[in-house]
Amino acid sequence: MLEVAGFAPGHIDSEEIAFGLGPRLNAAGRLDTALRAYELLSTSDMDRALELASELNELNSERQRLTEELFQRARESWQIGPEEPLILVAAPDFHKGIVGLVASRLTETFYRPSVVIEVDGSHCRGSARSIPELNITQALGDCADLLERYGGHAMAAGFSLATENLAAFQQRLLEVVRARLAGFDLVPTLEVDAVCALTHADWQAARALAQLRPFGHGHPTPTLVSRDVIVRDVRTVGHGHLRLTLSDGRAVWDAMAFRQAEALANLPPRIDLAYNLEIQHWNGEPRLRLIVRDVRPAGRV
Repeated sequence: MLEVAGFAPGHIDSEEIAFGLGPRLNAAGRLDTALRAYELLSTSDMDRALELASELNELNSERQRLTEELFQRARESWQIGPEEPLILVAAPDFHKGIVGLVASRLTETFYRPSVVIEVDGSHCRGSARSIPELNITQALGDCADLLERYGGHAMAAGFSLATENLAAFQQRLLEVVRARLAGFDLVPTLEVDAVCALTHADWQAARALAQLRPFGHGHPTPTLVSRDVIVRDVRTVGHGHLRLTLSDGRAVWDAMAFRQAEALANLPPRIDLAYNLEIQHWNGEPRLRLIVRDVRPAGRV
């Protein structure tokens, strides 16, 4: 799997596992059968392992394509409007293995609790993602009489219900979320760990921060802020990503802004930058780069 995914042996850390290997293994269960991933992890036949790894890599590419396609459709079909505190979309061809990923993208993009439902004849399956201001599983609990089953935690949940109850569920959940989020300004807040000059975002700092791994829920990657950063070049790459060349006036840094091409269009020549410092391995060579979290025009208070 490492070979097929293009990772350099000996440089695998928690982020490569979480964002590289994990999605490929999970793609089997999302679109086909999880037995493919199990067989890959349990086989001692290298030829069979490479065959299975290629299949999982293809499934993951299909998963990415479907997620983007359904996200765009869900985004377009959200009719209630941005003034409402809940995004809820349902359709017959919202694949049950993808609905959670689409809900995550919607919440990430609009900072609203999001519910995406697959309607399959007389039966519906849904997945929900939330924001810190709302415990989504408790909100579903207020709709329990309309559901067949539900479960999850504060930030994510899954559920099923009869299609005949779908309209009543949509209305009830919207009312519940409106009540629970009344008085909240639904604007995301980015917590910053340190402010430093860009010149200090160097290899020494990156290696020191790497000692704090693994990062994850409850222990996020440290976020740094550097002010008055010069934007030397901006290019769109992939599906909505930006590659930037940034400078402090002396040295330059490579930076990536994932899924932010639309949000960061027309950057000013100088910015205040919030970012994560990352050591990336490419073709066996380590590279230092910045992962952009947010920007604003330089000097703004």
